[in-house]
Amino acid sequence: MLVHRHIGNVDFAIDPSQPVGICLKTNENDRLKFSNIKAFIDWIIARARMPATLQWELLSVCNFKCRFCYMVGHTEPTIFSSERAFKLIDEFVDAGVVQVILTGGECLIHPNFTAIYEKLRLAGIIVSVFTNLEKLTAEHIEIFKRYPPYVIEVSIYGHDEDSYERVTGRRAFNQVLHNIEILRDYGFNLLCKTPITTLTHNSIDWIYNWCQNRNLEYLADPSIKDGLDGDDLSDFSLKFEEYYAAEKLRLHLAKNLINSTNLENRDPSRVFSCGVGKVGAYINYDATLSPCSSIRNQRFNLMELSFADAWQQLVNNIQAQENLVISGCNPNCSARSICKMCPAVAFRDEEGNYRVNPAYCERQIALAKVLAISS
Repeated sequence: MLVHRHIGNVDFAIDPSQPVGICLKTNENDRLKFSNIKAFIDWIIARARMPATLQWELLSVCNFKCRFCYMVGHTEPTIFSSERAFKLIDEFVDAGVVQVILTGGECLIHPNFTAIYEKLRLAGIIVSVFTNLEKLTAEHIEIFKRYPPYVIEVSIYGHDEDSYERVTGRRAFNQVLHNIEILRDYGFNLLCKTPITTLTHNSIDWIYNWCQNRNLEYLADPSIKDGLDGDDLSDFSLKFEEYYAAEKLRLHLAKNLINSTNLENRDPSRVFSCGVGKVGAYINYDATLSPCSSIRNQRFNLMELSFADAWQQLVNNIQAQENLVISGCNPNCSARSICKMCPAVAFRDEEGNYRVNPAYCERQIALAKVLAISS
């Protein structure tokens, strides 16, 4: 079964029985097929602004209670309205959405996860799933088999039951790894990942080797965000040499991913030089639309606005800032190639002007020095 889509001047079809399944008819005898969703999105949007890819928090609730989590314990427990979710999916199709990444909280425990997932796939939308995988059920497996996700990204938090309990509050180690192997045996595209924190860094080598032995892609990242309520979670962040070693590992793993997550070349001194408001945006658990998960102070209410109207308001807001620069950003900085300076990292004054965060710059320059010495 093919689902026919029309975006801009492009007619194409998606086969929901395939992880990507994009088929573009160029003439009666030729079809252009894409196996990589990013390549298709880059091709289809050209220079137009279009919400081609969305990350969608289905809830702020999780079965785990990780102390370094920026959401659980730092938000009101909220589950995205299923009624609004189903209507939103129809609006996604009209707006030109190609890919949706489902996350949370823990998205698999949303009471209508399978129905939302199925509706997305049958609407001709490609879906990825971010999960801790403890609560995988036979129902989830069946819907994934019928309409495979583009990728399932699974967080792994320890190397045994004790380390899992210290991090998540649950003895879920054996269950999670068992579920990963079930999905691997079915042939799903998996990416395993770990946040490198003071609670997990002693488990990284074991997790990495476990994934290597099973030909599973792996990514580890030492980035820690503050709680959504403003709580400082930096005590869980690695410091100095441990942090630099973790960042070096992250860059190495990201570079070698088959489905690369590397950042594209961009100018870190320019405001919104990334893809937010150009090719995608972020839907928060409370039914608001934001530029990304790290910039939530710019919200547009999807309970009051259609998705198209919320997207247009977000675009207008971003366009009003795109000519701004982040002052203090040195064009000859030694860390420029690895810098992720952006409005989420920079400071902003009452007049709306952005300036660099000196502490962030100092850390990136030190990391660049470490990378240069070790290369």
